Amino acid sequence: MTTLAEREQIATALKASARTATRALDEARASHAATLAAIHARYERLSKRLLQETEHQRHALATERERLTAALTDAQPRIAALEGLRERLLEELASGRGAHGQAAADAAALATVVAEQRHALQALQTARKTELTQAVGQPRPARHNPAINVRHDHAV
Repeated sequence: MTTLAEREQIATALKASARTATRALDEARASHAATLAAIHARYERLSKRLLQETEHQRHALATERERLTAALTDAQPRIAALEGLRERLLEELASGRGAHGQAAADAAALATVVAEQRHALQALQTARKTELTQAVGQPRPARHNPAINVRHDHAV
């Protein structure tokens, strides 16, 4: 069995061990609390920074939206004017195409008339050459000039 001295030694060793364990536990709790406080402080800083950045982005977005709305409002009259100009130019183009088509048709008609006139002239020249060729081989008939009807009673 154990003696009293041994029991006191064991009790002292257990008390020392308990104190060491209590100190280690207190240190661990303090370290844990410090780490938790640091993490919480970091979280608060990051949360605050994120809120500030979000607010900055909202402000920048609102400013950009206002700028774009103003630019769109300013552009509306120019867009309308350009659309009107486009329509007018399309109408002029269509009119020009119609005039060009008419001019091409007129030119084709004139070319046809010129070709017909050349053909007729060529036929007349051929007929005239034939007459002259036949006339050279035959004696000429006498020409008969009809009398000119002249009136001598002039009104004065």
